[in-house]
This record gives sequence, C-alpha cells and structure tokens, in this order.
Amino acid sequence: MKNSSNLWICCNARTGSNYLCELLNNLHKFEVYKDNKAFAEWIRWLNKEEFLRKPPLNAKMIFEQFNKILPNTTASDIKNIMPNIKFVYLKRNNTLEHLSSLYFARFTGAYYLSNKNQLEWYYNLPVKFYPILIKTLYEEIIEYQNNWNNFLTEDYLTIEYEDLIENPQKTIEKIAEYCEIRAEIKLESSLVKMTRPELSNFIAYAKQVLFKKVL
Repeated sequence: MKNSSNLWICCNARTGSNYLCELLNNLHKFEVYKDNKAFAEWIRWLNKEEFLRKPPLNAKMIFEQFNKILPNTTASDIKNIMPNIKFVYLKRNNTLEHLSSLYFARFTGAYYLSNKNQLEWYYNLPVKFYPILIKTLYEEIIEYQNNWNNFLTEDYLTIEYEDLIENPQKTIEKIAEYCEIRAEIKLESSLVKMTRPELSNFIAYAKQVLFKKVL
C-alpha cells in the first residue's frame, strides 16, 4: 500500500537526515531524495513557478537550498498545491554537538561514511580549531533553525536527532503514524556514526569562544 501523504523532511546539515532518509527508503513506502547534491542540481534549473507546478512528492529539504528555489514561501503556500503534504522537522537538541559535527564535516570535507572501514581514515584527517569558523557555523545553525521555525507554523512533526539515534524503531513508527501509513518496520542502514575523538575538547573550546569571547 502506498502512503497517502507526501513527506518533506525539513532539516539542516548534520542533523541525521541521510540516516533518516535511508531508514524511510527501506520501508518501500517513500522515495526520499537523500542525495541532496543531486536535488540541489535539479532545483538549480527551475524557477519557483516551475517547481511549484510539479514539486517532488517526497524530499529532504536543507533550508539553505530550499530558500534558493522557494524564497518567501510559507508552509500554507505548499499546502495549497499539495493538500496531503506532511512536514517532518528534523533537528538536534544539543546545539554544541551539532556545531561540532558541522565543524568537522566542513573542515574535513567528510559528510558521511558508508562503512566502518573508513573510520580510521576519517579519524586521521587533521582538524584545527578556528574561532572565526566556530562562530560563523554557530550563527548559521541558529539562523537556519529560526528560519524553519518561521516556516513551520502548524501541522508538522518534530523529530529530534537524539531520539532518532537512541531509538530509530520508535522514531520511524512515529513518522509512519503521522503519515497515516502502515508498514512493517525493518531498520537497515549502512551509514556509520562519525564521532571524532576530539569531540569533548572541541565542545570545551567552542564554549570558550562563543560564551567567553575568546579570540
């Protein structure tokens, strides 16, 4: 049975969106755009009117890219053309851990690992702590969170990254219920959790930079 609702995952970078999309794709109920580079290339050729004439049924939306094709668009605008649309807002509760994940990804260029054999390579990628980059990425996280909060004003489901990682079964069941579908939940994912050994040191340093104005 196909899902009766369309699903857009509203998120920002490093919130577990690739992991969530992979789990949803394995339900065989959704075909979520999980390669956001491909999605970005696709929307680059469209203007707002063309996009809204034939929008994707199920998609992952990072705000920076979403805003390029649909500036000043509200959730109500989308619902007018897609009455069955469902919005899932994927976010992280721990802003400093979100910052660390985004920082390491931007600095190393490694955004996901497809198998555990890549972990040693990833851990050996050099990382330095730059206050300006820390501040810039922190402000970006807060800005994009506020933008999604302004966009999503009613009828949406919030999924927290921490819950997704701790209990993916319950999280997927929650989304399936929200989208009014019945599916056998079988969790399969090849993605690897990318926690750098420097995590605690980075968070301690970031606190100094952000809240005690260390330059």
